[in-house]
Amino acid sequence: MSTGLRLAPQAMLFDVAARVGGVLRKQLPSGQVRWVIDLGRRAGERVRIFSIPSPVDGRPIPFTSQEFAEAVLSQIRGDLRSGRSLDDVIATYRGRPAPGDLAETRFAAYLKHWEAQVQGGQRSPTSLRDLQRYFGEKGHLGSYWRGRSVRTIKYADLERFRDWLLTEQGLSAKTAANVMGALRAALRWLVKHEVLEKVPLFPEINVHTPEVRIPPVEERDRAIEAITWEARGIFLTAAHHALRSGELRALRVDDWDGELLHVAKAAKGRGPDAEAGSTKNHAEGWIAVGDPELRRWLGERAAQVSTEARLAGEPLFVNPRAINIRRAWTSDSLRREWARACDRAGVPRSTFQVGTRHSSLTGLAQSGMSERLLRAFSRHKSSRSLSHYAKPVVDSGAIVRILRRTP
Repeated sequence: MSTGLRLAPQAMLFDVAARVGGVLRKQLPSGQVRWVIDLGRRAGERVRIFSIPSPVDGRPIPFTSQEFAEAVLSQIRGDLRSGRSLDDVIATYRGRPAPGDLAETRFAAYLKHWEAQVQGGQRSPTSLRDLQRYFGEKGHLGSYWRGRSVRTIKYADLERFRDWLLTEQGLSAKTAANVMGALRAALRWLVKHEVLEKVPLFPEINVHTPEVRIPPVEERDRAIEAITWEARGIFLTAAHHALRSGELRALRVDDWDGELLHVAKAAKGRGPDAEAGSTKNHAEGWIAVGDPELRRWLGERAAQVSTEARLAGEPLFVNPRAINIRRAWTSDSLRREWARACDRAGVPRSTFQVGTRHSSLTGLAQSGMSERLLRAFSRHKSSRSLSHYAKPVVDSGAIVRILRRTP
């Protein structure tokens, strides 16, 4: 049996910290004596600390006595015993960040993570392009935080950054909020990877949200009826099952089995050739189609498609006006067709999303559907998102009128 003394991890940490560094005497050409903290070699570099930054103005304060240098070294060892990394401690006392903690280094790693997510179909290429613009060398985040350590970002820094965006950069409140949101998401990712202990508190940006008129289901139905039969299927599905534009455009003929509609992917782009990735909430499911008109449309569409076209991934919904070879709907063509339908029906214009999905969900909320059921139907991840819709007002039989239109 070994008689050697086994140190507990905490005791080992104390033992290692106690042996870190030393204080050296250095005589300047002028004859003055200065003291230096020598922390040995780190990543091939001799690590020496000649001063500490002033807490008032950040200017260097040299070690003019051995006692001063020894006191700082004692603080460094105490920081190490508390569990901080040596790189982090060096950055604090040197007054400049460790290379691995520079904002540009951590932001680049965050963008690589996003690129991998996009390649795996988990994130939208459009969102990635926005982040690349924000975090790029000339972007608002990349240029402002360059040379700073992510470990030193505090509330006061974020407040100054917010004011810089709104005043010197002249951004709108909404755009500034988007930039701040991107930074918050990056810091959260660093917390998950144990680079940071927590995300600092972020200052608020008051974004004016204009009141959006959500059309009642009667107007929604009149607009749908004004759309030609060949083009109507995608609008019926959006209205009766509250699917998002990307989910609708990613559906293929094989996703309809005659009874159920399989929703598993979403188009990650606005154009006709957008790649399909995961849905917004990374979930898939089978939807029972109960509306007779939609069932008839889906049945007719499925009967038109050859086996060869099915195997090739023929879109379930095609745009009869499209000039692209696949006749695929785009975000813009859905918007334009819905606007024309509203005009033909003589109802106020609304966006495609508001006129179909939001109209249905608001109608369901007003019918008295519980928040739990409404969230399950809409596939919202959190109940907070449901605040966009009207508060429930009990109306017997409204669910039937909304989901299954009656003559």
